Amino acid sequence: MRSKLLIALALVLLGSTAVMAQVALTNITDSSFVLPPKVVIDASQDSDKLFANATDYNLFFAPGESNDTLYIFTYTYSNESSNLLLIKRAIDASTLKAKGDDVKINLPIKSKRGVLVQPDIGYISFLYIRDDGEGTPDQLYLSILPLSADSNTQLTAKDVKLSNNTSTNISFSDLGGWLQNGYFIIPFLGGDKSNGTEKAIYLQGVNASDGSLLFPSAVKVVEFNNPPGTPLPIAGPNKSPNASSIHIVYKINDTGTIFQTSVSLRDGKVDEPTKLANDTDTKTYYPVAIIATNTTFGIVLDRLKETQNQTKDTLLVYFNGTTSKPHKLNVSLPTGYSAPVSQALNHRDGFILLTKFHLDQANSYVMQMFSNDGSVLIPQKTLAYTPSSALLQFFTDYSRALWLGYSDYDDSTDLITKAYLGKVLE
Repeated sequence: MRSKLLIALALVLLGSTAVMAQVALTNITDSSFVLPPKVVIDASQDSDKLFANATDYNLFFAPGESNDTLYIFTYTYSNESSNLLLIKRAIDASTLKAKGDDVKINLPIKSKRGVLVQPDIGYISFLYIRDDGEGTPDQLYLSILPLSADSNTQLTAKDVKLSNNTSTNISFSDLGGWLQNGYFIIPFLGGDKSNGTEKAIYLQGVNASDGSLLFPSAVKVVEFNNPPGTPLPIAGPNKSPNASSIHIVYKINDTGTIFQTSVSLRDGKVDEPTKLANDTDTKTYYPVAIIATNTTFGIVLDRLKETQNQTKDTLLVYFNGTTSKPHKLNVSLPTGYSAPVSQALNHRDGFILLTKFHLDQANSYVMQMFSNDGSVLIPQKTLAYTPSSALLQFFTDYSRALWLGYSDYDDSTDLITKAYLGKVLE
C-alpha cells in the first residue's frame, strides 16, 4: 500500500475482523536460507507459557550484544496502571534454543496510546505520546532499556521529551529510528490532529546510556502542508558507522517533487534541500529506502511508470545523493505483484536490499545483495510468501549476519501459535 493515514503515533494495531478463526501461515523458501527457520516459541507448550498471550504485532526479535545471543520478547501495556510488562527470552544463535529462564520486566511508562517498541544492538527503546496535563499539547517521549536487563534493571533513560509542541492541534508519528554512535536517532513527523495534514519533519537524538539529548531542542528539518496519503519521508545516516550527518528524503504533494536534505550531527544545521525527482503525467516517484554502508550512501526511489494502461515499477538508487545520476537496481517483480516496499541493510561486503511485493491478500519477499557500486553480489531470491497482514521482521546481528523472525497466528485474535527464527545470510 503506497499511502498511509497520519494519526497520532499508531502504537497499538487493531486485530483482524475475520469471522472464522484460521491460522495465518507464512511459506518459507528454505533453500534461500543458510539456516532455515526453526520454531523458537510454541504457545501450546507449558515451557512457553509467558508467551501465551503474545500477538503477531507485539512479539519482537532483537540482536544480542555478541555473536552468540539473540533475543525474543513480547510486551503488554496498561494505560490504567501506566505500566509496560516486557517478557524477554535469550536465544542461543547457534542452536536457536533458550538460554536460561524467561525474564519479566515491569517498566513505569505513562502514555496516552500505548508504546512503540524498537530494539537495536545493546538497547531497546520505547517511543510514546503523552501530554503534560489537562489541556496541554501532545509531546513525544522516549525511554531506553539495556537488552541485558533483568527484573531489577532500571531504564537508562526515562521520559526523555523529544518534542517542543505548543499547539493542542498537533501530534506526532514515528519515521523509524536507529542506534547510531551511542545515540538513538529519532526522526518524526508532526501533523494536524483534526484533518491528518502533515506539517513538518523533526529530528532528535537521545544518548542510550544517560538519556542526554543530541540537540538542545528538536531540529525542525522542513515545514510543508501535505495531505493524508502523501508518501512517508525516509531518513538515514550518510554512512555507518561514524556518520557526520543524517539525510532526510521527502515529497511535496503540491508539486510532486522529491527533495533531499541533510542535518549535521555536530550542530543540527539543516542543509538547503535539493531536488531528486519530479512527477510527470506518466511517472510517479516514491521514497523507498536509504543505503548507509561503511563507504557508501544512497537513496532508493520507486519510479512508477504508466504506459498503455499498464504500470511498471523500477527501483532507482542515487549514490551519494544528488551528486550522481540514478542507477537502476536490477530487482524483478514477481508475476502479478506490484507496489514494492524496500528496506536497505548494511552488510560486510556491501548492502542488502529486502523488497516486499503485494498481490491481493498476499505478499512476496525477495532479497538481493549489492556491492557498494550497485553491482549484484547475490542474485535475487525469494524468501517467503505471506498473508498480507503478516509481519516479517528482518534484522542484522552483532556481526551483520541477516536474520528473519516471524510468527504463525490466529487471524481472528492475532495470538501467535508458533514463532520462528532463521538466518538468511552470514
